[in-house]
Amino acid sequence: MKLSFSTLGCPNWDIKKIVESARRYGYEGVELRGAGRQHISLEVSPRERSEIRRIFEDNGIEICCISAYTRFASPLKEEREMNMENLVRYCELAKEMNASIVRSFIGDVPREIDKAEYMNYIPEVLHRVGEKIRDLGVDVVLETHDYFSTGKMISDIIRKTDSKNIKALWDVWHPYKSGESPRDTLEYLRTYLRHTHIKDAKRVGDDWQLVLPGEGDIPIKDIIDLLKGIDYQGYLSFEWEKMWHPEIPEPEVAFPRYIEYMKSIGAT
Repeated sequence: MKLSFSTLGCPNWDIKKIVESARRYGYEGVELRGAGRQHISLEVSPRERSEIRRIFEDNGIEICCISAYTRFASPLKEEREMNMENLVRYCELAKEMNASIVRSFIGDVPREIDKAEYMNYIPEVLHRVGEKIRDLGVDVVLETHDYFSTGKMISDIIRKTDSKNIKALWDVWHPYKSGESPRDTLEYLRTYLRHTHIKDAKRVGDDWQLVLPGEGDIPIKDIIDLLKGIDYQGYLSFEWEKMWHPEIPEPEVAFPRYIEYMKSIGAT
């Protein structure tokens, strides 16, 4: 298993600082957030893409994932088609950047849509994504997030999608706070798992608060042991949500702490 961090945790860093910090702290990869121009996106010019790729390659750091923000839960065909085209373009971008996976959400299903309906149109459009990217050498990973926060729900979608290029991303927080045990989540996802987001959080009444690794209630060590049990070879990507929660500690504190903690529990 290899360690990476998402640039969600360092929204104010430029690419050079991201790569230099990854190398200094001991990370093998970085997950680039694909939103706007932070830190990679469809808007980034070919020249800028080439420079970003060069900086990573010169420092021996892998772009392990590009995080797209596409969603497919809308009942409106036009929205799904637009997201499909964007996701395909992100996969083409990933190939250009020597990244092998692109993260996508499925999203939140409107209340008036029943399961029979969304279990028809969501797999259908994702199957077409898989067909369009089949020869790129890039996989889409669907994150346990939003309405589809459990391993069971993600695996049901992937199975019906029937595509070799549609895989799973286990964000360990969302299934756990939804009441699905890590063992059950992994059992559902093990056939499809390509990428893992690690974070820690503490229960505060009926809510959760993000905390530094090892200070919360997420059973990270148990999760690592389960992943070892299936010989998982992917990345354990630290998703420190500094972009959404500016009050949490700075990346200069959180990023080295993650390396230290993961080594202490035998993740590397």
